[in-house]
Amino acid sequence: MTSAYAGSPRDIQASIELISSGRINVTDMITHRLPLEKTADGFALVAEAAESIKVIIEPQAQAH
Repeated sequence: MTSAYAGSPRDIQASIELISSGRINVTDMITHRLPLEKTADGFALVAEAAESIKVIIEPQAQAH
């Protein structure tokens, strides 16, 4: 797991434990999944901060 902010090791460990135990559902936070070819679109979604929470780039996915 790579954090997106400079959390302390203690915060990272607590996060991993909460997620792995199922006490926090992070799946619902993923609003977009894009193939590698759409990475620029993903950055645009994040920069707009309108309809995205978490944008995932999936290198193995094919563009539609």
